[in-house]
Amino acid sequence: MPTFLGVLLAAVLTAASPTAREADAAFQKRAWVKAAEAYKKLTEETPDDGVAWLRLGLSLVQLKHGAEAIAPLERAEKLGVNSNLVQYELAKAAALAGDKGRALGILESLGNGDYAPVGPPVGQEKDFAALVDDPRFQKAAADLDLNRAPCKGGEAASPYRQLDFWLGDWKVVDQAGDLVGTSHVERILAGCALQETFRGQGGGEGRTLSSWNPGLRRWEQYATDGQGVPNFFTGGFIGGELQLRADAATRRGVPFKWRLTLSKLPGGRVRQLGETSTDSGRRWTVQNDFTYERAPAH
Repeated sequence: MPTFLGVLLAAVLTAASPTAREADAAFQKRAWVKAAEAYKKLTEETPDDGVAWLRLGLSLVQLKHGAEAIAPLERAEKLGVNSNLVQYELAKAAALAGDKGRALGILESLGNGDYAPVGPPVGQEKDFAALVDDPRFQKAAADLDLNRAPCKGGEAASPYRQLDFWLGDWKVVDQAGDLVGTSHVERILAGCALQETFRGQGGGEGRTLSSWNPGLRRWEQYATDGQGVPNFFTGGFIGGELQLRADAATRRGVPFKWRLTLSKLPGGRVRQLGETSTDSGRRWTVQNDFTYERAPAH
């Protein structure tokens, strides 16, 4: 996993002035005393350089000079440097300075705001050592760590797991039992999305990307294939079935509606029913009614 320092180094171009080059070189070498001295000089030369103020504050945090780091970090935020990054460093500075209330307030706000810090788990950050026994810190640290991996486990991950019955390798048959293709469904992106790769018997291929949207409280699926006409579905689980809808159009722009239903069947099978309507949903025509059957293990 990349460190916060690595992200910062990669994100900002080295400035051209001699002082900036000296400061950046010390920062990259983690020579914190030299970096702090050079960035202090650079902020005097270019007081509107928000990144210089941020790096000064960060260097001071690395030196455990928490109280001294607060003012540079606050200046960086006023100059428009990424607020969440600055706030997280301010929480460290406040904790080092003994201002537990401010540190905890910042961490709670970041946790509630979906911020996901880069680096080690929050509870393992040495700068927060004075806070580890505080229940508020433990809750905030858990929230921040959950923001980094919300889909891997626990109660918060449960909506993301609703489609787990679709995971695996499948042979896909129509209602007559004839093979129409094969499908592989896997979890990707730290478990936050499901990707299906479908390969038809006739050589066609399609892919879908499905994920739970926690803010909008709905499932979303983006589907496309070799014909180049994608569809975007939204919906949710009703009566144990995932029901998705999409406003779509043909390649020539003729509008129609899609209705897609995924449901569990006995024996570990899955049904996918796809229907379309050209009269705003008054009448529906079945386009596909497929059954996913577990493929034999190789």
